[in-house]
Amino acid sequence: MSYLLSEFYSSSKEIYKIRLMAGEKGLINDITWVYLAEDIENADFLRGNELVITTGLSAGTKISWLYELIRELIYRKCSGLLINTDKYILIKDISREVIELCNSENFPLFIMPWEIHISDIMQDYCNKIFMDKYLENTLSKLFYNVIFDSQNVKNYIPLLNSNGYPTESSYYAAKITNISSPLKLQNCINLLSIKYHIFLKNNYYILILQECSKKLLNNLMKNYFEIIDNEIALNSSILRPQIGIGEKVSSLSKLYFSYSTASYALETAKASNKDCVYFDDLGIFRILSSVSNKELLRNIYFEMLDPIIDYDRKNNTQLLKTLKVYLDFDGSIQETANFLYNHRNTINYRMKKIHDLLKKDLTSTEDKFNLRMAFYIKEYLRL
Repeated sequence: MSYLLSEFYSSSKEIYKIRLMAGEKGLINDITWVYLAEDIENADFLRGNELVITTGLSAGTKISWLYELIRELIYRKCSGLLINTDKYILIKDISREVIELCNSENFPLFIMPWEIHISDIMQDYCNKIFMDKYLENTLSKLFYNVIFDSQNVKNYIPLLNSNGYPTESSYYAAKITNISSPLKLQNCINLLSIKYHIFLKNNYYILILQECSKKLLNNLMKNYFEIIDNEIALNSSILRPQIGIGEKVSSLSKLYFSYSTASYALETAKASNKDCVYFDDLGIFRILSSVSNKELLRNIYFEMLDPIIDYDRKNNTQLLKTLKVYLDFDGSIQETANFLYNHRNTINYRMKKIHDLLKKDLTSTEDKFNLRMAFYIKEYLRL
């Protein structure tokens, strides 16, 4: 959830006689605060996503002052600039170069006549931001409780309903790591007009998406990681986010399940070094993750494969790896040999040894299925 510049503009343009001069595409920017700036030298106080207001008091006769101010605000990642015109800066002082800069950088530039008092609009906007932050914190607590206190979920759902999140609707939960701020992700979500809420828990961001199709979700991830790629190209020290997307559920009361599957999807993304993993793309692992008794899975794995694990350990051989590749290539000796850069006679020898140790028919469909399942368990439990 966030407060967009477009919401401020639409709700106040008539009251305060505000006009948008340039940068319309940037109306999707979030606003975190309103800041009065008359001197470029004070730009160090900006944190990002502020709507900056100026009268141009410090402009004097310097023609390039406004252009330089906007360049600095763009660098500081501010959301937009509102000029209180007609005293220090006239509308005719807003040059074509300034308009082109704002349009090319998607940086909204507004004007407001001198008759409007800055104190009025700042008080109004700051009150709205404060109330929005209060609502955001309330929703974060409600979603947190729905996910982590699922036995009492009925106590929290009515308040979510009253804030536009119906009980019977489709929801995704996603879990995100290596993200210092969610603002870029939020901007991508806003562009696609998806209803969402995002909050921080234990160094992870939890993202809730409502009525979002898989196609729209794919577009969101594609757009977001394109932005991340561009940032990393400019600054290699930036951490690359990783995202786990849970199972789609049909009710708020099941959101805890979507989150639990998102957690597993994120762990899979970490283990496989992928940007984003969807739980519903994990095939057999969706079944394994539903088994609450992990010790049972561990026992199955070792019961199936311990003889060759033990043999490899004692003899420094690679029977376990050979069996895995053999199963991956559906029992083809030649393809296994090619993949492992071994002669097929070497593979035949190893397969005979595996057969003798496991007492399994390696051409049997049933035995191959059971052995594959053991390797899936190995991957799932990170053994």
